[in-house]
Amino acid sequence: MLLRAVDAALAASIAWLLVQPLGGLSDRYPYLAPLGAVITVSESVAASAREGAAVIRNLVLGALLGTAVLQAGLPMTLALAVVIGVGTLLQGFRPVARGSSWISYSAVFVLVVGSEDPLGYGLAYAGLTSLGALVALGVMTALPPLLVGSGSQVIAEAGDVLGGQLDDLAEGLAHDEALTEDEWLPRRHALAPEWRHLSDTVQAAALARRGNWRAAWWSSRAEQQERLAHLVEGTFPLVQHLVLLLTHDERADRTSLALGPELRPVTATVLRAWADLVRVATRGDDLGEATAHLSSCLDQLAERLRTARRSTDADTFTAGAVVSTVRRGLDLLTGAA
Repeated sequence: MLLRAVDAALAASIAWLLVQPLGGLSDRYPYLAPLGAVITVSESVAASAREGAAVIRNLVLGALLGTAVLQAGLPMTLALAVVIGVGTLLQGFRPVARGSSWISYSAVFVLVVGSEDPLGYGLAYAGLTSLGALVALGVMTALPPLLVGSGSQVIAEAGDVLGGQLDDLAEGLAHDEALTEDEWLPRRHALAPEWRHLSDTVQAAALARRGNWRAAWWSSRAEQQERLAHLVEGTFPLVQHLVLLLTHDERADRTSLALGPELRPVTATVLRAWADLVRVATRGDDLGEATAHLSSCLDQLAERLRTARRSTDADTFTAGAVVSTVRRGLDLLTGAA
């Protein structure tokens, strides 16, 4: 984020300096060049090129729209209604979907500020913002950000979220009696936002390496980080599945419990061990001790489950699914070692 701020400030300053000696329309509207620079700077070179092209295209469309409406000589109130309406309609078209809000913004800007010289202002708006965008792309290429540090932080935060969910689930199972639906409710966390955030970060980090000359210096760390992030991504649905399974089937109002008093305590121990492994893995620490502990806890749960199956006719499918899900989570995360 710091380098992105530096890129934006540098690009805006260079764009401002470049337009000073040009004369003509640039003397009247010099601020348009830094505007084009600022709106183009993004989290990566590839994203800046893509976003910059989309935004500049839509700025030009808006400038043309505003110029056309000005030339029609409509009253200002009606002119504003037309450009806002048409600009909003254009936002629904897929070819201009990216950065489409700039169409209405640009059209209104031209309509209000450029009313005295609509054609000149429209040309200046399109030309000078495009110049600023090109400057921003040049700066981004020379000083490209690389999202390695922020990716590590997001992965660690995802581990804390997953670990917290598993700990709360374990705490619910540690009670002598099965919890009610209302008692389970505060122990069910919203995992989807963190899951999406991690996924978006993985995609952004991969995009940041495209066209980035610094990527070669950090390729090993970046690839390791991306691999770990994908493994953590895969852990989210496993934890979510377990939450839905246990909070539904291990509930006080159920006639037949998934675990019962015999399996609840050891299952709680397994979940805490899984939470520890998730946190260790997402911090990038050695997995040996946490892996061995979870494996041992899982073996104990599996043995208790086999004993329960021999001594009862009750359905143990859900308990078996718990063992299977946690084992998949163990196998998944140990691939990050």
